[in-house]
Parts: sequence; C-alpha cells; structure tokens
Amino acid sequence: RYTDESVFVPSGQSHAGFTANNPFTNGEIDTSEKVTDAQGQKGTVDKYIASNANRKPVYQDESEIPNKWEEPKKQKDHAWVPHIGLTAFVTDDIRIYARYNEFVRFPSLFESSMAMAGSSKSSTGAAVSPEHAYNWEIGYAHNLSGYFPSLDYADIRINYFNNRIKDYIDRDWDFNVVQFAEKKMSGIELQARVDSGKYFANFGGTYRLKQQLCDHDYAQTFNPIPGASGGRNVPGCVDGGFPRTFARTSLQPQYSLNLDVGARLLEKKLLLGARAVYHSAAKNKDEGAFGAMGWAYNRANYWNPILVFDAYASYQVQKNLNVDVAISNLTNQYYLDPMARTSIPAPGRTVRVGMTARF
Repeated sequence: RYTDESVFVPSGQSHAGFTANNPFTNGEIDTSEKVTDAQGQKGTVDKYIASNANRKPVYQDESEIPNKWEEPKKQKDHAWVPHIGLTAFVTDDIRIYARYNEFVRFPSLFESSMAMAGSSKSSTGAAVSPEHAYNWEIGYAHNLSGYFPSLDYADIRINYFNNRIKDYIDRDWDFNVVQFAEKKMSGIELQARVDSGKYFANFGGTYRLKQQLCDHDYAQTFNPIPGASGGRNVPGCVDGGFPRTFARTSLQPQYSLNLDVGARLLEKKLLLGARAVYHSAAKNKDEGAFGAMGWAYNRANYWNPILVFDAYASYQVQKNLNVDVAISNLTNQYYLDPMARTSIPAPGRTVRVGMTARF
C-alpha cells in the first residue's frame, strides 16, 4: 500500500533556485523508480505515485521567520547607467547609427515592503533589487530631399530595437510582489515623412518580434513534479507574462501602423489634417499552456484588429489667436484600446473645440 507524503522544497524568500532545490528536478527523487516484491507482493510496481494536485505557493511560512515583527532595516542603493551613441555619416544624406543605454528603477515603497497584495497572507512578497534595463538599437536614416527638389523634407528611418529588463517587478500567482528573471522585448520600427510646405504626410510602423517574460524557476513551480498529474508544462519564457501577472495583460499588438496627412492653406493660416491608426489583433499563443490556471483573475483580453480615423483643423484668426477643432474616432468604432486592463470600450466619436490666445 502507499502512504501520502508532502515534499517541502526549501526556497527562502523567493522562487529563485526552485529547480536546483526541488528533489524531483535535481535528481534526489526519481519518480520513475520501481520496486520488486514490495511488502510481500509479487511483481514490480512504481515506488512513487506522484501528483501536483496539492501544489503550494513557493514562499516562507511565517513560522520560519525568527522575528516577523523586527523593525525593517534601512535600505539605500545607487546605480550607474551608461548612455552610448555612435553615428556613421556614410554620405551627406545617409546615416547609420547604434545606441546603447541602461536604466535602473528602484522598487517603490509598496514593492520593497512586505506588502500583502493578495489573500494568501504570505510573509514574503517584496522586491529586494532594482529593475535594470539594457536597451540597444541600430538604425538606418536616409534624407531623400535630393531626389525630390520640390519638397522641403523627405526622409525615411528604419531601426531594430532590443530591450531587456533584469529582475522585473510584478505580482505572482498568489498576488504577491515578486521579481522575475527578465523581460525581453524586440522589434522593428519604420518612420517616413514628406513635406512640400503646403502638403505633408507622416507614416510610422512598429513590428514587435518578441514580448516575453522569462523565469525558468518560476515556470517550474507550476509543474514541480515533471510528468506527474495535476501539473502544467509552462515554458520558461512565455509571451506576455505568467498567469495572474500584470505583464500578461500588457501584451502589445504584433504590429501597429499610423498615417497622418494634411494641408496648409490660406497662406498657412488654415491647417487641415486626418490621421489613421491601425493595430493588429493581440493574441497570446502561450495561453494554451496555462489551461484553466489564472483564468478567474487578470484574464488577458483578446483584441480584434483596430482601424480608427481622426480629423483635425486649426485656423489662425489673428497673430496671437488660434481656433482648433478635432474629431476623434470619426467613424464611431466600438473597440478596446490595446493593453486595456478592463473591458471598457474606448470613447466613440468625440468632437473637441478649443481656442488658444497668446498675450
């Protein structure tokens, strides 16, 4: 006969090191092990019948803390963030550039304290390190005015960006503040403009190649006993974020486009313009790995493609007086803004009138 046993995985104050400390993943316990003629029985049977059904949060129990009412220690820190840019002028009209910069964000008072954001009442849930972003981009810019002498401006720029945030601060499955290994984002941006003085047009587009949250130790906590029932094989890097994280609902559309066209009339006293903004559908291919996990809380929305038109006008009544009119969502579309955390639609057709006077 079998007896029920629970396995405690020492994890300290966070999930970091869970895979190395877990006896089912570090080789201490082999769930495929067999025994022969056990307890007077004939034949070979499994030594273990493993199940992930009673998975518990990966946090210290309050009984493990020597003095939970100890006065918090004073914290202070500093960081150096470099900014480097290189530009090669291939010709008078062509530039190739590369930029690298870092950014550090220290945890807020809420994030760095043992704030209990959820109902689990865990004794931990604090960010102990700053987020550290490493950003770089390479690009190509070309002034096309030489090909179009009648235009005041004509240029195009394309660049690739790659951003990585180490020790990314978010909330976990149990609504506690935690730090994930890293968040990765990369993509391609395109910008172009033409301007003849009387007429102008601007175009911009972004194609996002990667939007992932990565933490192999945290992913392992969803399936602490590989191959056993009740677990989910969640990848170490997932699109958006893990179940119940805010990053999960921050998935941007794969690509976005915007076009702005206009004219300057009546000796440039009257400005007329129109704008079109398009966002592709936002779907997370890794949601299937989550199954029913986290669906009751912070469920990720699915956005259909969005095409919105705006129009605007500005007239200079006098040298120091302008009247402005803008109509947003011209076709009165019903849609959700990308990355909306609630299912509240964006405003319908809206007309705004304004006047600017300078003294």
